[in-house]
Amino acid sequence: MTTIELSAVPSLPRIYATSLLPGLPSWAGGASPVGLPDLEVTLPGFRVDQHDLAAYNRVCGLRLSDRLPITYLHILAFPMSMQLMTHRSFPYPLVGLVHLAQRMTLHRAVGVDEELSFSVWTGRLRQHKKGMLFDVLAEVRVGDELVYAGESSYLRPGKPSEQGLSDNLPDSLPGDSVPSGLEAPPGTPSIIWSVPSDIGRRYGAVSGDVNPIHLHPLSARALGFPRHIAHGMWSHAKVMGGFEGRLPDAYVTDTRFLKPMLLPTTVAFTPFSTDEGEAFTIRGTKKDEPHLAGTIRPI
Repeated sequence: MTTIELSAVPSLPRIYATSLLPGLPSWAGGASPVGLPDLEVTLPGFRVDQHDLAAYNRVCGLRLSDRLPITYLHILAFPMSMQLMTHRSFPYPLVGLVHLAQRMTLHRAVGVDEELSFSVWTGRLRQHKKGMLFDVLAEVRVGDELVYAGESSYLRPGKPSEQGLSDNLPDSLPGDSVPSGLEAPPGTPSIIWSVPSDIGRRYGAVSGDVNPIHLHPLSARALGFPRHIAHGMWSHAKVMGGFEGRLPDAYVTDTRFLKPMLLPTTVAFTPFSTDEGEAFTIRGTKKDEPHLAGTIRPI
């Protein structure tokens, strides 16, 4: 495996800007879409800026704490994922990828003052009924200790290809602990969220995720959406805030991102308990369409 060791966090605005320029690798999809690169992107010796963390917590409705939210560890690793997915060896263009599912595993609570090291690579290229599916895998360590692992499943829409596939790869998503029709028991109370039109811009400012589909109706329409949509990881972070105070120190959370949340909107967040732990859904209040569903299980 080839390793690219970074000395600083990549600029997400720069990556998004170049991904929209025809002719660059992130648009053209590399030389030939026949497999995933044997490539790892790493960043050692990182320390959290506590002002940045506080701003993130405020936008996501999380408490200020001396521990890092599990979703923030994903956000910290995300620039390395983007660096990997815009490398010349990567077979698919960044534009048009769909984030279908996410698994995040917290092996122990992580303090805001701990020095972190990141490692990101790809795995599990496989067919999907709507195209090709692949995972981006991330690990965060404190010294030699693994404290966080993430699995992000992305869909490249289009015709499935037989090239570059292994017969022994599973076709599952990281979120397969989340049944496709996950619903709360009848009578379970919901919490109504009013999601403002500017939440994409506010979240983009604190996360660095400035994908144009989240920022403004005009930029979203240019990329095929009727209006701009909320970030799936903002929704997930806000969900985790609903469980604050009762999360174990070590747990895994699986999430399926379902229908896009067009902005502005009003949604119903429904948390509930299961035999294995906790679960949640987010559904629209007008069309009653599912936006997000997931589980939380202690480890």
